[in-house]
Amino acid sequence: MRAAVVALGDLGRSARMRYHAQALAGHGVDVDLVGFEGTPLPREITHEPRITVHRIAPLRLSIRGELTGSTYAAAGLFDALRVAFRLWRTLAALGRPDLVLV
Repeated sequence: MRAAVVALGDLGRSARMRYHAQALAGHGVDVDLVGFEGTPLPREITHEPRITVHRIAPLRLSIRGELTGSTYAAAGLFDALRVAFRLWRTLAALGRPDLVLV
């Protein structure tokens, strides 16, 4: 059985998702742990042979200067689409899991 555990945040700070990945791996499930780069992961995750970590580079708002309401909304929508595309590309490369936790 394969599972994809997706944290829509920093993997190092996503304690609950790391716990889910460890629990699934402890029950013999191969786990793909997906989330943003950032804080280092604990040894329990990095040294578990059943857990494979897939990190997504976090996005930074690319517009400089003062943002008005509509400009900020457009920039936020654009960044959300970029994150969605990166997440889709990462999940598509994994193959089809039997279980997905988000």
